[in-house]
Amino acid sequence: MASSGLFLISFLIVHASVNALIFCNDKGKTFTVGAHFMATNPIIRTIEIILIFGFIIHIIQGLILWKKNKKARSVQYFYKDNTPGVTWYSKSMTLLGTLILLFYGSCLYRY
Repeated sequence: MASSGLFLISFLIVHASVNALIFCNDKGKTFTVGAHFMATNPIIRTIEIILIFGFIIHIIQGLILWKKNKKARSVQYFYKDNTPGVTWYSKSMTLLGTLILLFYGSCLYRY
């Protein structure tokens, strides 16, 4: 699951990098060149298809891991809201994952 997650994060990094080209001070010329390259390069288009499968694999792996963890411990854990040393990011993975899912969905839908 970690490797598929890293693969998906690499997409976010590349996507954000190309989008950051808009901040070059050349009236959007660099961004246009980068966007055209990403839209017309056959290697990038192939990786987009692989990205969809990577996304599906990541979801399936997450569901399998959730099911295994639930089966391994039939009694639910005791949850304490004010656990020291636990970061907000750890507590909100579901929220952050949903936001990333919406981002991926909007990108794949538009392009």
